[in-house]
Amino acid sequence: MSGCLLGPDYQRQKDLVDVKQRFLNESSQQEFSIEDPNNPWWLHFGDPLTAELVKEALANNHNLQAAAARVLQADALLTQAQGARKPALDYGYNASRSQNSFISPVGRQTFRSSTNAPSISASYMTDLFGKLKRSEEQAQQNLLASIYNQKALQQLIIASVVKARITISTLEKQLEIAKGNTRSWQAAYEIVNRRYNRGLLEPLDLRVAKENLARSKSVEPSIELSLIKSRNALDLLLARKPGSSDPLPNTLSDLPDLQPVPLIVPANLLDRRPDLLEAERQLHAATANVGLKMAQLYPDLNLFASTGYNSNNTSELFVSGSYVYNIAMQLAGPLYQGGRLKAQVKQAEARVQELSANYANKILVAIREVEDALAEERLIQQRLIALEERFVQAKAAEKLAYDRYLKGVVQLATVLETERSRRTAQDELNSLKGQIWQARVNLLLALGGDWHDYPHKDNNDSISTKINDQMENDA
Repeated sequence: MSGCLLGPDYQRQKDLVDVKQRFLNESSQQEFSIEDPNNPWWLHFGDPLTAELVKEALANNHNLQAAAARVLQADALLTQAQGARKPALDYGYNASRSQNSFISPVGRQTFRSSTNAPSISASYMTDLFGKLKRSEEQAQQNLLASIYNQKALQQLIIASVVKARITISTLEKQLEIAKGNTRSWQAAYEIVNRRYNRGLLEPLDLRVAKENLARSKSVEPSIELSLIKSRNALDLLLARKPGSSDPLPNTLSDLPDLQPVPLIVPANLLDRRPDLLEAERQLHAATANVGLKMAQLYPDLNLFASTGYNSNNTSELFVSGSYVYNIAMQLAGPLYQGGRLKAQVKQAEARVQELSANYANKILVAIREVEDALAEERLIQQRLIALEERFVQAKAAEKLAYDRYLKGVVQLATVLETERSRRTAQDELNSLKGQIWQARVNLLLALGGDWHDYPHKDNNDSISTKINDQMENDA
């Protein structure tokens, strides 16, 4: 039996974003889809180790495993909701033997009795007002939300692994620069010391040379500490014991040029970003819950039937005279609940309003993240051009000042100033090259595209098949 379906049906708001609007910080004029599952974006690094690290994280990360378990839980709840719409069939066999004794006028009497009663019973709840349908709809949307949550977490883990790889490579290069500076100042100190022993320099020059050598050495432990912490963070993402992994080879020193950013309208984020899809599924589930709460205001119609045999002994159990059956109908509904059920409806409606506002805000946050990432990448590229020129000039000035110092033309302070300028420019340039790819990772994460899902042989395949039609409708 099929009846009414109470409550509102979910519909996506049409005024969430302007579909004709472009991102303000876009600079590319080429429009194409960046979603290419056969070309994962992290392979653009040209570093096979990065691809292996991502694959290991997807297979072993404990947070991803927890998210997969939440998907299985949501799938089980959906199966329960679907089972509630089907008839329930039970079987049973009751056997008993009793003896009673009492005193009568003729003396004590004893009676013994035996009962054997196999039976099969069925029950069915007719969904007159759509309570079960709304419950199933809610469970289905919760399942979709959990799947999108898993995909959003998967993207975040991938981005975190790539960022950790970039950070480690940047810090290794920074440590290499720091050690080179130390070696350079060690050589400079030896020269200053020899000239001081010959009486060619004042004690101040010797003290300054020692101070700069010590300062250069003091930088190295700070970089090493950051490097250790970054390696431990990567181990955690890979579900390894922190500190147990071998140092990674520095294969990211020369990063390839970035491809142009494709054009995409903000409205496309609604169908690309899994976190937005998750928020929408949660809103859909809350909307179905309103209908569920409304249906609880109306009566339920339950049908019951049972059949079987009842006999005192097993030899006569299945004869026609021992056949029994029972058919019943129950119509029951709330008469007075002190306003509790109506309050539940109001609570569910308020929950829809809350999630609707959260969903709209998440869309704005997503657009802001894309705008920030586009602006960050564009301005970092501009800064990189100027910084490369600064490093070239600072390096040339340092060499010139050092040569003139050896000839006694300039003071040691001039050499120190040019050395500081060169070192600062070199450190910033090294850091900025890593920031460029960090910005690209942020952009891809904000766009929610170009991630490749590695196939896993688990229960998610059956889950995806189970709700495939629903996801196609959502798309």
